[in-house]
Amino acid sequence: MCTGRSLLLVVGALLLIPTLASAQPRVEKNVVVGMYSGLALTMDVHHPENPNGYGIVHISGSGWRRPLAYSAPPLSESQVHLYGQPLVERGYTVFSLNHRATPRFQFPAPLEDVQRAVRFIRSHAEEYGIDPQRIGAVGGSSGGHLVSLLGLLDGHGDADDPDPVNRVSAKVQTVVARAAPAISDRTGKPDSAPVLRSSIANRYPPRLLGVQE
Repeated sequence: MCTGRSLLLVVGALLLIPTLASAQPRVEKNVVVGMYSGLALTMDVHHPENPNGYGIVHISGSGWRRPLAYSAPPLSESQVHLYGQPLVERGYTVFSLNHRATPRFQFPAPLEDVQRAVRFIRSHAEEYGIDPQRIGAVGGSSGGHLVSLLGLLDGHGDADDPDPVNRVSAKVQTVVARAAPAISDRTGKPDSAPVLRSSIANRYPPRLLGVQE
């Protein structure tokens, strides 16, 4: 026969089960952050076991390009195990993004998509257990280019937009950009900057704009 104390212990244990389950590391797949002309823009949310309150946007390198096939692997699943998982293990909540890409879509579509994702994350910061003013971004190659823009551009929202998500800022507070296409004159060689500019201009804009086969 169950005593009153035993009953309390059983009820208490049952109440703890959801709390313990939510504390486990997990991946929330295909979270829709917006719809573009009926197409879902999604991300994967990697929840840590012991959240530290910081959010990290992860953008994989892809050359701004994705295959034109229904079987094309999601960008959000590429490289995140290398560069996102170590952050999750240290308590960061990692948001691995998908974005529109060439050859079907051209710039600024990728930038608009990752800005939308940051706005969505910031709008749902309480739900994800992060500080909306402590969001960083990490990416490599073309992903490094996009996270750099998230840090450099103002990213202010539109106060008059009917969608409340679009009213908040898309700017991140810190950026780690690996192998990002960029121009720097600080090489110590006076003649290097024009050569570097020419190399980047010839290689990257056609690919970014979707006019290169």
